Amino acid sequence: EYDLKPGETVAFISPNNVEYLPICLAVGMCGAKISPVNPLSTVPELSKILERSSSKMLITHARTLSVAMEAASQCDGVEHVVILPDVRADPDIPEGTVNFESLATYESSSPLTESVQEVFEHKFPWILPYSSGTTGLPKGVCISHDNMVNNLLQMDVIEGPVTSL
Repeated sequence: EYDLKPGETVAFISPNNVEYLPICLAVGMCGAKISPVNPLSTVPELSKILERSSSKMLITHARTLSVAMEAASQCDGVEHVVILPDVRADPDIPEGTVNFESLATYESSSPLTESVQEVFEHKFPWILPYSSGTTGLPKGVCISHDNMVNNLLQMDVIEGPVTSL
């Protein structure tokens, strides 16, 4: 429905919450990459990340909504804003945005590009976090699916079983 194509970017600004990992996996299943953003980012910082990552979609938590909406309004590339409601204080959802909960009932007419297993087998970019920019402007750091799986497997060896891949 949102015409998210393989290789495109979805920015995600949110404090830690239960939806975080499923959203990251769902974006990967579309063949797209996700750019997680620090929930304490300012409007200028988020705007710069949205521009540099060429984000087509922005997913935001209700607690980061004001920064997200202002930053998205400054970036021509952002076509859709999806809002994760705050279970403690459900805010009004601004005109032109989508409540994340409404996506739970969506049935696609075409299957997802990737299966969960295929997401973990690809070597194309999956996560695009931005550095802190201590020596200049923040820069995107490309992490592939393969990189993420290898990091998880290394954690298994060092920390004990933490995954069941």
